[in-house]
Amino acid sequence: MKKDIEYRLTELDTALRALEIGIGNFNRTREEAHLLGVKATLRALIAMGGKNMTPLLIDIAKHMNMPLEFYSTAPKRKIDIEPRLIASVIAGRNWNVYPSINLQKYTLEEWLMTPAYFISKTREYRNRNDVLRQISESEGGAHFDRVVKEIVDELQRQSGSRYNGIQFFLVDLSALVFWLGKRFLLSINCDRNSIDPQNDERIKKHDEYFNNLHISIM
Repeated sequence: MKKDIEYRLTELDTALRALEIGIGNFNRTREEAHLLGVKATLRALIAMGGKNMTPLLIDIAKHMNMPLEFYSTAPKRKIDIEPRLIASVIAGRNWNVYPSINLQKYTLEEWLMTPAYFISKTREYRNRNDVLRQISESEGGAHFDRVVKEIVDELQRQSGSRYNGIQFFLVDLSALVFWLGKRFLLSINCDRNSIDPQNDERIKKHDEYFNNLHISIM
């Protein structure tokens, strides 16, 4: 039996709550066990490319014709790779709720497929969808591989005072996905109640909170 839209919206709400709880518990305890559920939830909500993968948040947003948009830095390119470059660390949040200097508008799909993470072994930039899938599909989100994949290895070797590279990636991405997902649900509620989303106080507070949220590897 095909799921109707109300069923899927309930699934989305539950998944976002799971994401919120998982990240909250990890930040409180620093226990890696809490990130296993985070990996699986992110994979279910936004990971693309697999034969049977239907990323819930992206799929519902398409169905409702409501783009998931925000602002971030320009994509990395092959010509950005300096001859002596041995590492390139994304150490802080590089997405924004509102327009800002040196940022461009993305949909979530575009942003996930944009080259961003430098992998020293292969000397190439990989996109966030690749990063998410390697982390979630080989490090416990779906299963545990017998070998460490190159993206996972790269991020494991990055560390700061707050997070290592993998932890930061998951915390940062979870914040973005939670903001977009809850905003999407709030916007649907506005539409159903003939409320202008731009004037809705809940959406304004939600946007302001995440726009001011500080996330850093340090």
